[in-house]
Amino acid sequence: MFLRAISLPPEERIAYLLEATGGDDEEVDHQTRLIAAHENPSGPLDADFIAVDPETIGPYRILGRLGEGGMGVVYAAVHSKLDSRRVAVKVLAPDLSYDESWIARFHREAQILAGLDHPHIATLFDFGEDHGRHYVAMQLIDGPTLAEHLQQGLPPRAEALDLLIGIAEGLTEAHSHGVIHRDLKPQNILIHKSQGAKIVDFGIATSLGEVDRVSSKRTPTSTTTTVIGTWEYSSPEQRRREPTDERSDIWGFGCLAYECVAGKRAFPPRGSPVIAEPDWEPVPNEMRETIQGCLRPERHERWQQMSDVLAHLQALRRNLQAVPDATPGPPHDVWTPENRRRRP
Repeated sequence: MFLRAISLPPEERIAYLLEATGGDDEEVDHQTRLIAAHENPSGPLDADFIAVDPETIGPYRILGRLGEGGMGVVYAAVHSKLDSRRVAVKVLAPDLSYDESWIARFHREAQILAGLDHPHIATLFDFGEDHGRHYVAMQLIDGPTLAEHLQQGLPPRAEALDLLIGIAEGLTEAHSHGVIHRDLKPQNILIHKSQGAKIVDFGIATSLGEVDRVSSKRTPTSTTTTVIGTWEYSSPEQRRREPTDERSDIWGFGCLAYECVAGKRAFPPRGSPVIAEPDWEPVPNEMRETIQGCLRPERHERWQQMSDVLAHLQALRRNLQAVPDATPGPPHDVWTPENRRRRP
């Protein structure tokens, strides 16, 4: 029910929940709280669903609560036999632990993370079940979310490029394994003080499968989903509940990039599936072509692979490093969305 509700435009959700619950006001209120926790702009961990913190979960000793969200609670913890390693333990909310579809989604996130090993993706250490409590243990990233970081003001353009390149590298790795994230937003990027950006929360990610992996010689394959992620960062095809592919993540990345350099969201938090053109005035000239190539409503007109976006950003950084006090022009050694389709 929750997944179906968040796939709908906001103005249609209450009517759907009333119909789906048979007018059960208590259940409608519960689902509304789940949706609010999922979409809260301060971060994905901000509700009050688990009132008493356990002392241990599996082999982990709980140190304290880091936050809460629609799917459950995240704790800081240490392994009972490895006290030197602090981890983040994510526990599925009790009211979801009896729902096989939610358990499957929770386990899918763990399986996806287990197959990804990259410095810009949060590392999975363990997952399991302890007396009905389903949990995953992952790298504890001692740093703010990108959303919190941007609240302090626009980062210098060199820092913004470094952060975006790190995110692009992590997405390129995920896509090379056939995984699309589907919910890229500043709240799902954590910033490690020495390792840079870390992509987290693959809870609604999906795998294209080995046979559907993208190569440089063919168009990305698709998978059907009813989950749109977070409205203002969702691609047009996600808003229309159409099949998604790597280019849906490229759209989400474009929204992140826009916010990093413009200081505001590219799109409002509520709206129809029809997406208006962003305000390009605050976007620096050197970044405009890259971000515009991510935010084209028609997928075939966007960048087609994350590796192309990454190459473009890396060329921009080389230009910036070569002439640090000048505004770099568009790089000439990588392909744009237009001319890459004419590549021999």
